[in-house]
Parts: sequence; C-alpha cells; structure tokens
Amino acid sequence: MASFMKPNWLYLADYLFALNDTRAHIMSQIHPTALISPSAQIDETAIIGPYCIIGDEVSIGPHTVLHRHVVVTKLTRIGAHNQFYQFASVGEDPQDLKYAGERTWLEIGDHNTIREACSLHRGTAQDSELTKIGSHNLLMVNTHVAHDCVIGDHNVLANNVGVAGHVTIGSHTIIGGNSGIHQFCTVDDYSLVGGASLILKRRRSVYDGVW
Repeated sequence: MASFMKPNWLYLADYLFALNDTRAHIMSQIHPTALISPSAQIDETAIIGPYCIIGDEVSIGPHTVLHRHVVVTKLTRIGAHNQFYQFASVGEDPQDLKYAGERTWLEIGDHNTIREACSLHRGTAQDSELTKIGSHNLLMVNTHVAHDCVIGDHNVLANNVGVAGHVTIGSHTIIGGNSGIHQFCTVDDYSLVGGASLILKRRRSVYDGVW
C-alpha cells in the first residue's frame, strides 16, 4: 500500500487554524466594549472587563483582572495576579502644580487588590519620576496614592485613606479608614495607624517601642 504524504498546504492550514484559535482565546479575555491602545502590552492570560480603558505604554502581566469600568491612563506597569475593581483610576497625571507633562511612571507589583474608586497617580520629574506600589497589598474603597509615593508589600489601606505626595510606607502596615498621611512622611514596617488619624511626621513601628 502506498504511503500517504501530507501536502505542505495542509500543514500551513493546520498552522493557520491553530493561530486563529490562539487569537480567539486571547480576544476572549478582552471584553468587546474595552478600549485598548495599540501600544499597550497585555498578557494573554489577563482579563479585561467591560468598558475598561487602557492607554498608551501600559503593560499588564499574567492573570491580572480589570473587572469593569477601570481606567489605566498611560505609562503604567502592572505585574501578575492583580485585581482592579470598578472606577479605579490608575496611572493618571500627578496632582502637582509643577507637573508639565513629563514622562513619568506608575509601577504596581503582583497579587494586589485595588478596590472601587481608588486613584493611583504617576510620579513627577522633580522626584524619582515613579510612583511604586509593591506586592500583596489591599487598597480598599476610595484610597488615594499620590505622586512619587513608595509603598512596600503586605499592607492594608482601609477605606478613604489619603496618601499625599512623596510618602513612603513600608511593609506589613495597617492604615485605618479615613486616615490622611501628610506629604514627605514615612510610615515604618509593621506600623498600625488607627482610623481617622492624621500623620504629620514619621510613624515608627510599635516594634521600635514608639506608640
């Protein structure tokens, strides 16, 4: 019996069908109502929900989810396994009178939860040009992180916390609801800030013996 040799065009057809299946899978992770800049880089395992907007030079890592109505304005790097809830404003211009349109960035690590109506702003050229949020953080409803802030890992910022510009927050802290942190302040690792507090100077950890 003569052996059957598969024609080259059939190999090409198989490849094209597989490519189309891959594209369909990727597109199925992005809701048709979402608006995505051509310069955005979105991992194929990320999920972009209804009415999300992703602007220029945004990168979104594996298994990150933008649930719905999330805006990532521009110049933002987002890692893996993050969750963003509705009306979060991410990577917007800094609220700073000296900002003149410079290219500045927001960087977010992995495994963060960003709840409804949070606002996370990019840095300014006069500082490090970067606002940086680490990994495993929970930012509850209506939290604001201003320009040039640096936030570590495993922090909880409760509802309506306002973090002003140039603030540094360490790791494993809890910031109670409706609290405000003045610009240029530092909150050390393992600090606990009670609800409705106003931080005007460095907040040391209880492990330093300062309450």
